Amino acid sequence: MALIESQAVTGEEVTIANAPSPEEIEEAAALELVKNDAQSAQSWIESNQWNENWRQIDILYDSPKVFSVWENTVTQKPAVNRYILAQHVNSIHPQFIEGLFYNDDCFIAEPRPGTDAETVRARSAVVKTELDEMEFQTEVSLGLFQTVLHGTGIYKWGMKWVTEEYSEYERSAEPLTANDALGNPISVDTTESFTFKEIRKKKTILKPFFENREIRNVLVDPKLKVPDIRKAKFVIDKYYLTLDELLDLKSNPDYNLPDEDTLKSWFETPKEQPTQLGNLDTTPGSPSIAGQGVPDWMQTTDDPYENCLMVLERWDNNKVITTLNNKKVIQNRSNPYGVIPFLSSNFYNRIRSFWGLGAGKIVGTDQRVQQGLENAGLELLQLILDPPFAVSDDANVPSQNVRLRKGGIVKVKGNVRDSIAPLEMPRLPLGELFAFLQNSESKAESADGANGLFTQGAMPGPGTAGKSSATRSSAGASAVAGASATRMQGPMDLFVNQVFIPWLYQLDDLNRRFVMTTPEGAKFIKDVLEDELGKDFKFKEEDYLSGRVTFNVLAGAHLATRKLGASLMPVLMQVFNNPEIQQQLNQINEKYVDVEELLLMFLETAGIRNRHSIIKNMTAKMKQNQQATNPGAQKIAAQQAGKQQDFQNSQELLKQKGEQGIARDVINRSLDQGGDYLLRQSFEQSPGELEAEQ
Repeated sequence: MALIESQAVTGEEVTIANAPSPEEIEEAAALELVKNDAQSAQSWIESNQWNENWRQIDILYDSPKVFSVWENTVTQKPAVNRYILAQHVNSIHPQFIEGLFYNDDCFIAEPRPGTDAETVRARSAVVKTELDEMEFQTEVSLGLFQTVLHGTGIYKWGMKWVTEEYSEYERSAEPLTANDALGNPISVDTTESFTFKEIRKKKTILKPFFENREIRNVLVDPKLKVPDIRKAKFVIDKYYLTLDELLDLKSNPDYNLPDEDTLKSWFETPKEQPTQLGNLDTTPGSPSIAGQGVPDWMQTTDDPYENCLMVLERWDNNKVITTLNNKKVIQNRSNPYGVIPFLSSNFYNRIRSFWGLGAGKIVGTDQRVQQGLENAGLELLQLILDPPFAVSDDANVPSQNVRLRKGGIVKVKGNVRDSIAPLEMPRLPLGELFAFLQNSESKAESADGANGLFTQGAMPGPGTAGKSSATRSSAGASAVAGASATRMQGPMDLFVNQVFIPWLYQLDDLNRRFVMTTPEGAKFIKDVLEDELGKDFKFKEEDYLSGRVTFNVLAGAHLATRKLGASLMPVLMQVFNNPEIQQQLNQINEKYVDVEELLLMFLETAGIRNRHSIIKNMTAKMKQNQQATNPGAQKIAAQQAGKQQDFQNSQELLKQKGEQGIARDVINRSLDQGGDYLLRQSFEQSPGELEAEQ
């Protein structure tokens, strides 16, 4: 019978006396769904381990030393270790990281029609800041290591509430204020006024995350036949949580967890034992894989609250269900993203399969061959240097093996030369052995691409002892760069197209749907834009939410193009600043070159983040100085001053005419009332003339 209530974690079964409600029945169905799907996916991947060989590949990568001795002796046989797989992985992996993160700006954003450049800069700046905060490069590096070694890398993304601590500072006391002799206020600092005290504060904000996932802990729909985890029907993420982590999860309203005392009771004696799922983890205490951590379900401390309980998180396009220790549903809601929040890429794809081929399977056999041949050759050489001896059976009938030693004496009958002699050993075929090893190494390099041209830019040739001077010339350097970019094209493009670019679009969508729509998130975005683009940077919030942006990553097959574009920027600056080209644009095409936009593109290509600290708006004083020193501006200012004077004169004339009209009305009114000649005469004169005559 299914366990459905919170007491289910302690093992209490449901009886007729406490019949389940419809909600509890729904939880029971959800619990069984997750358990059965997880077990099905786990059993499927375990049944394929004879072919995937994840544990054997880990052993080959570590290349543990094997001790063996000659029969009936304590003399150790040759046991030379070869680290061919480790060398290949650690030659390819850094080149991938270098190709992806060529400089600080690992991607570019371009506006679609109807979206202005400032909106693109705003959204791009927020994405770059978030990538740094989530340690995107580190997570990608961990995932690509798994991709190169085992053939598949899996990443999980989403939104989570993050509580951050920060500091604010305030003065210990305000400065003393007083008035000087003229009555102007002055302030005087004291010891307390120029010292500050720290105030620690906390804020909780919804932030996106991106993390690499161990391939053994992600259970994928066994029916998936394409190398893209987004096409799976369901994906189950397996992880373990301690008490503190469960308490942090309890603050999330999306989870249904009991009170703190109940949670603590699960970890105290008698405690709830963590559930195990499958045997893909390394066997504890195994000497074959040195240094690997023990499985998460094992207890490594006496602190009971540091024990873990297994969590299974099942995602499909419609819902997400999370169970605790296979006994309680702690989350059951609709999928807020509408898609499975996982991304994946392979090193080499396989037909009708989700899982890919990695260097472990490609060159692992060559490591076994080369290590075996070298040790066999050393064994033969050891026998040549310290050969066994043949003794005549007629002359000597020893009762047991005779051990040879320095200064030892062996008794024989008859002629010594006829009675005992070293056994003739076969000649060591050094030439054939070295040729076979070199051929095996060359095949391994061509199989996964970890040759000198790709990993080090070297071009070995006949008689060069593995060295070349090809990179000393520009043509040779171009050939090396082109070959390197071509070599990384396949696996790199798989990662770019299935992980990097989809995550950029998804991250930008999360910012607009979840971050920008909350007060804390909107303030976070505003703070980011002030830090990255300056406090004077302005953008329209409506355009930020609805503008269309195209993201691209210039890596993989486009790596050479990216480097070439960066080197051509100075040339492009000269082309666009050519007066003849600008004149033709103006007169023929009726267009102009936006110099500020061109400079911003140059700074972005150069990786200069504080570009808005370089290009600023002019102050009012700067504008006045510009008008004062610019002849054209002076002419315009003089024309404007003349127009202003003409306007003032016309206003004065209108004023005078108004005064005359008022005087005329007064005179006419006085004449009607019997006015004299003086009023009639003053009407014909201006007010100034009338005053002078009087």
